[in-house]
Amino acid sequence: MDFEITDECKLCKGDMERLGAGHFRFPNKNGDIDICADCGDYMNYLEKDLIKDKIKFMRKIRCDNCNFRICKINNNSVCLWCLNDDIILRHTVVYGKYNGKTHAFVLQNDFTYCISEIEFRSKKNYDETKLTHLTKKVLNNVSHRNRYRPSRLEDKSINKRWM
Repeated sequence: MDFEITDECKLCKGDMERLGAGHFRFPNKNGDIDICADCGDYMNYLEKDLIKDKIKFMRKIRCDNCNFRICKINNNSVCLWCLNDDIILRHTVVYGKYNGKTHAFVLQNDFTYCISEIEFRSKKNYDETKLTHLTKKVLNNVSHRNRYRPSRLEDKSINKRWM
């Protein structure tokens, strides 16, 4: 397979010389390698965990920003890597009907439940949970493409990777 390797990783801005044999590669839509070996390995670990959690990805469709696989959440294309909450996605819910399921599983399989959790918590003035935090991030990511209004559910937290 012919592909071109860039000089700088588009995610961590590190040197691409770290790309070596035995590392996972996430090519962009043109088939070029623009993500270093370290970032590719981290993405592969998240992808394996999400597949183990029964997340269904769309075939052959990757994110333009990071080359990660895209999944559907509430009929919207979402890149879970771009949510910047790797660890929280893997955490399990510890209450209610989804006790023991991961946050990623609940986001994809019952987004209506996630929305109802936000509304319930805001009515009762309860603290935000990790699941409601992720739900707001998904809504903010797709708000420019759909009917949700980000002003009502906007997530004001700082976007940081939880790794």
